[in-house]
Amino acid sequence: MKAVTAQAAPHPLPALTLTRGARRVAFLPGGRTLVLLRGEIQHKNLWLIDLETGAERQLTNLAPEFDIQDFDISLDGREVVIERGQERSNVVLLDLPQQ
Repeated sequence: MKAVTAQAAPHPLPALTLTRGARRVAFLPGGRTLVLLRGEIQHKNLWLIDLETGAERQLTNLAPEFDIQDFDISLDGREVVIERGQERSNVVLLDLPQQ
């Protein structure tokens, strides 16, 4: 990821590489910290990155079978909504007679 100022000048950031399958990053209020998904393709956790210092902190430690596909954070930064994927779905094809 790269950043620029309002005047289109480069703004330094710590080295940020998103994990494969991560689709979103979110700024917390104040714009100095970023939340993103990190981990393996089928198992990720939320991480917090301080954009000024580069310090990282893991926010969640979810069970291996818990697959986060996406997330969003409330405007005040106090709540998070997680989209979870599950492989326990049943798909059924119904062949109904025509009337």
